[in-house]
Amino acid sequence: MVIAALSVACALIMVLSLQNRELRAAQHALTERAEQPYVGMFVPLAIAPSLDGMSLTLGAPTVGTQILYFFTASCQFCRASIPAIVSLAKRASGIDMIGVGFGPTNELREYARVNGFGFPVVELTDPRARALYRSRDVPMVLVVDGDGRVRYQHIGALSTAHVDEILAAAVIPGQPRN
Repeated sequence: MVIAALSVACALIMVLSLQNRELRAAQHALTERAEQPYVGMFVPLAIAPSLDGMSLTLGAPTVGTQILYFFTASCQFCRASIPAIVSLAKRASGIDMIGVGFGPTNELREYARVNGFGFPVVELTDPRARALYRSRDVPMVLVVDGDGRVRYQHIGALSTAHVDEILAAAVIPGQPRN
């Protein structure tokens, strides 16, 4: 009788342990989905001032797709990504590319100038827009289509190997590139 009771107790502990593991995995997946961008996610339209005084709309490409590069001037991984970003900007003809910087305007302006960014850079200061873009981590690249849906996302340092992936995601089938 005691052995049977111990066997049942052990079996219950094992079942509860497995259920606990499954619940933790589900919680992790939900947390990640709520905090990080994902392919298929809709992004909001956000108007932000560019460093040259113009207003640009994030999440609304003028033609085809839009590549958004989120960065800070002080991030070591952003600095390591500069060769890939400059290469991407040169190869992304006919695709809207916008840098989205976080930090003081003068630092962002100098960072973009020194590193030869050939694309507009905006300063995103609205905390709600930052949260809706889920841009907690930098560097980050999002490719957004004309419907405002994310077609590609990458968080972390970029290498030149990522450039082809980003460009492939940015090209819409049947749409000629300029």
